[in-house]
Parts: sequence; C-alpha cells; structure tokens
Amino acid sequence: MTAYQISAAPIDGLNIGASYEEYDGVVGGTVIAQQPESGSWYAKYAYGPATVAYGQAWRAEALTTNNSDLIEYFANNKLSVAFNVNESLSVSYSEEKSTAHHKTAATTDVELKSTSIAGAYTMGGMTFAVALMDHENVGYAANVDASNTVFNVSMAF
Repeated sequence: MTAYQISAAPIDGLNIGASYEEYDGVVGGTVIAQQPESGSWYAKYAYGPATVAYGQAWRAEALTTNNSDLIEYFANNKLSVAFNVNESLSVSYSEEKSTAHHKTAATTDVELKSTSIAGAYTMGGMTFAVALMDHENVGYAANVDASNTVFNVSMAF
C-alpha cells in the first residue's frame, strides 16, 4: 500500500487536506480486474464560535475477473456545522451520505444517509450531551431505517 497526504492552513481558521491510498498485488492468486484504492478531501473553516466542515471520500473495492455484480466503489460525503452558544453550551448538526455503486446496472445503487443533531452543556468538570440520529437505508438496503438517541455524562476529577 502506498499513501499520500497533504494538508494546509492557508488562512486563519481554514484547514484543507486530501489523501490517496493505492494497493498493489494479487488477491488469493486470482486475476485482478480492479485494484483497491481510496481517496478523500476536506475543508474546515472556523470563525468565532462557528465551525463548518465538508468532505468527500471514495473507496474502490478489489475486484477479480470472476466477480459478477459486486460493489465496485463507495462514494461518501459529509457536512457538519457546529456553534458554541457560549463557553458552556454547544450545538451541532451533521449529515453523511454514502452510495454503494455496483459493477453492473442490474443492481440499483442505494444511498445510505445519516443525520444528527447534538448538544452539549458543560458545568465545572461535568458535561451533559445528547445526540439525536436518524439513518435511512441502513446497510445500503432500501427502506431500512433506524433512529437512536445517545445520552452522555462525563465527569473530570
């Protein structure tokens, strides 16, 4: 595996970066039709109490000449926004989407989508946090949805 990464902070508050990974070799002695590889990029900007971030990533699967209609690659993107209301209270929103693209058009590509809204309140050494999450097309299966709520309390001694 060979990996490349670059990151920069060209102006105050802005961070950008990109990465790429490629793999060489033979899987199990079979003929490879597609080597696995992946890449991503991101941009994050913080100004005062607000932070906005966006990124995209792709991952190609290893395919042999014997594979029929397996997943060829995944395409993902994420958007998040966070805001510090004051020194004690913060709120955030995030949305992630991932599509599994198949080798042939015989199988429908399904988009998995997750959204979350979260808040955290800190008082002294104690933090209370809650996150509400919705997931659509779980496991890349159409109309398989789920929701969950996470409560967290942490204390520093």
